[in-house]
Amino acid sequence: MKKIFSLLAMALSMSFAMTSCDDNDLPDVDINITVSNAEIVDHQMYVVRGDILRIESITVTNNEPDKPAAITSASYYWDGVFQGEAYQAPFAFNIATFKPVDGKLGTPLGAHRLQIYAPVVALDKDLAFALMTYTVNVVESVDDIPAGGTNAMTHHVDMHAGEFNRNGAGS
Repeated sequence: MKKIFSLLAMALSMSFAMTSCDDNDLPDVDINITVSNAEIVDHQMYVVRGDILRIESITVTNNEPDKPAAITSASYYWDGVFQGEAYQAPFAFNIATFKPVDGKLGTPLGAHRLQIYAPVVALDKDLAFALMTYTVNVVESVDDIPAGGTNAMTHHVDMHAGEFNRNGAGS
């Protein structure tokens, strides 16, 4: 009889464990990033070496009508290296690129990875975390930037319930 009760107790506890594994109700949001000193072409950013890439703002749009959503901070990573954080809207941040000077290396030309890690809150949803990754092309001159650029981009972000490994922002 003891075996039956212990098996029933174990089965009951396992059923609770299995039903609580995937009950996260995560936000469904779009994130808009606005930049200056850079152009966005085909979802890639372009910045001239020696200029400062300025993230002017990050805004959130909840895809559920009439329900607010926001990020609470933004952590910035360049090629997997932590650069700093912004804690107040509009979450602006500057990333400098450098030209070679007096034999010292500058920012290498070519593709780099900008990652922005941000906690996301939305009305009636669980806390979630977004990791946005952008390709930033550092070019020698403005003539190397493809035509048709803009300074803003909106995209849908997949949310995660747990925090990312922020050491290298998922690298």
